Amino acid sequence: MLVDSSPLDVEATLHGLWGHSDLDRDAGVLHVVSTWPSDEGRHVIRITGHSPKSDTDFFLLNLARARADVILTTGRILREEPHLEYSLPPAWAPQMLAWRQATMGRTTPPKIAVLTSGRDLDLDHPALHGWATPVIVTSQDAARALRPRLPGHVDVIGLNLPSAREAIAWARESGAKTVSVEAGPSTARALYADPAVVDELWLSEFLESDLAHALRGPIVFADVPGSGLLRPVGSQGLRREASGRWRFSRFRCPEMR
Repeated sequence: MLVDSSPLDVEATLHGLWGHSDLDRDAGVLHVVSTWPSDEGRHVIRITGHSPKSDTDFFLLNLARARADVILTTGRILREEPHLEYSLPPAWAPQMLAWRQATMGRTTPPKIAVLTSGRDLDLDHPALHGWATPVIVTSQDAARALRPRLPGHVDVIGLNLPSAREAIAWARESGAKTVSVEAGPSTARALYADPAVVDELWLSEFLESDLAHALRGPIVFADVPGSGLLRPVGSQGLRREASGRWRFSRFRCPEMR
């Protein structure tokens, strides 16, 4: 069991995984990703009903959401995952919300910023109707076209040149101190290009020797992430779960600790 009955269990789980639980209150840009390593690099794992499941990976994904001021995702993610929600799991929500308030100093929900062209955007998607406050991030023209159609609880931001970097810049200018990125490999890779903007990486790796081809997404990392600007923090958490062996690592820009 990952979380039991108090916010201290969140910290105990982190300590058991990485040997420490002292996460920075302001993380900068945090990237969370699940991968499968091959000889070519680390493939993202496509999310389907047949994807390998990990309770620990699910815990970390939701804890990153509980840590964030803004969660950045994309319209493509919403199209590929029609049941995706941005509400904390009921079994963990009380503990994570208490941890968010007591340890991270955040008393209101994060924003879920959806970077999109605006085309084929499903306004009934559950991601736009959960705990996180939805904001559509798009071009200025698309924002003008979308604004009359949006439900009252959904905001829209029009950028001159919409991209993940510009969305992060908007979030920071709006006061966000922690932006958690949940995006596909092409969007994520662009954030590591010089000058890199990722301050922290939570990397989950499915270590079994084979993964169905249909579940092997594009490569997000060709090399070990810690060989670049990011450095490993603490120990690597090795877990055997129902789906097989997993490894969980935390990397951090040394300047951010």
